[in-house]
Amino acid sequence: MSHFKEHLRDRTGQSLVAAALAAPIFLFIMVGLVEVVQLAVTQNQVSTAARNAARYSANGGEDAGIRNSVLNTITETLSLSSGVWDIWSIRAAVENDGSILTDTFAFNHIYGDGLTGDYAVTNSAAFKDELRNHIQEELKKDGTATVIGNLGADLDVTGVYILHDIETILGLNILPNLTGSNTISGYSVMRRASLASSVYTTGGCYGVFPIVIENQVQTITESEYDSLAFVHPSPAAKPAWETFSIQPSSPMPLAGAKEGNIFKLNLGTGIANFDWLKWNADITGINPPGDSILATSLLWPGNSNDYNDYGDPPGGGAFRGFADANDSDDREMHIGDWIAEDTLSGGFAGAGVTPKLQEHIDKERTLRLVLWDESTSGYNSNRFQVSGFGIFRIKAYGADWLLLEFVRHDSSCGQV
Repeated sequence: MSHFKEHLRDRTGQSLVAAALAAPIFLFIMVGLVEVVQLAVTQNQVSTAARNAARYSANGGEDAGIRNSVLNTITETLSLSSGVWDIWSIRAAVENDGSILTDTFAFNHIYGDGLTGDYAVTNSAAFKDELRNHIQEELKKDGTATVIGNLGADLDVTGVYILHDIETILGLNILPNLTGSNTISGYSVMRRASLASSVYTTGGCYGVFPIVIENQVQTITESEYDSLAFVHPSPAAKPAWETFSIQPSSPMPLAGAKEGNIFKLNLGTGIANFDWLKWNADITGINPPGDSILATSLLWPGNSNDYNDYGDPPGGGAFRGFADANDSDDREMHIGDWIAEDTLSGGFAGAGVTPKLQEHIDKERTLRLVLWDESTSGYNSNRFQVSGFGIFRIKAYGADWLLLEFVRHDSSCGQV
């Protein structure tokens, strides 16, 4: 019996020793798995932020909005400290042969303190040149070079490059793309037509769309946004508030707006509302029938300078382009001119209107819109007096409202 007890003690001791030896290994494996998951999730978040920012940039976004797009994408889960981030914007003009010249390739550091692990290498001239060559090769691979001859200098590329330092749990280099570093990178570049070609800036104000905004509107708040009943995008596809660029903490008037600020305007002629316009006060219908007057003017890229004779009734409305409602001989849009309100097309319910709005939203187009100020410029006899112009994107619409994203104030539209 004593031998049995002694043998049992030996086996128990061996088990304890084995357990003591295995526990650190098991713990090491478990922590390693957590490490891998943490790094993989963070990599996915940084890559998503890069894609979102590149998409924003491709639609005319400036550096401040690109930075905000990145930070807004990761704000719920990762630190926003400038010490662990470095962000660059990328812009380049593509030549007819598909090449990107050194002097047209911009790689600008727009956020961060230069403290990430790979900052020195990424911010070097050698890396910039390597990235430029990489983008050229990618354009050729996806066939862009075959159509560049038709687009010439109107083809731009734009995007973002991101570095983010992450504190690892064990200090291990587990993922291949993180070997020798705890810095995660994100990169995305997209093609876009330049803002100058999508919002015309010459020729007497081409590319104005028939929406007038009262100048005293203020940015929407998060609670107001949450209460909105979307028609398009669908309620199920309504973006979370956090997907927009960082918004002011308190309502911001349009006069002081920054790129990316969001405004909600109700249909109406009063303060902080919007209304529909028609360029020629004499037009009462569109020939041939189909789309309404409003829908025709909403068709991209706009018809405010379309003076072709379509034979539309009555006699004074043969063309569809702009004519000052108080002076039909004035066909160049300026501050101080009068534009007729469209009271005939039925607004949102008018023929062909909502498909045009949906297309602008889905394609994230930049649109030049008319501004007016009820307190200074006036509304009289179904006419608005122009107080300025602004560049916006339509983000959504509801039963009787528009949600607009501000891009910039515009001073290129026939100002005097």
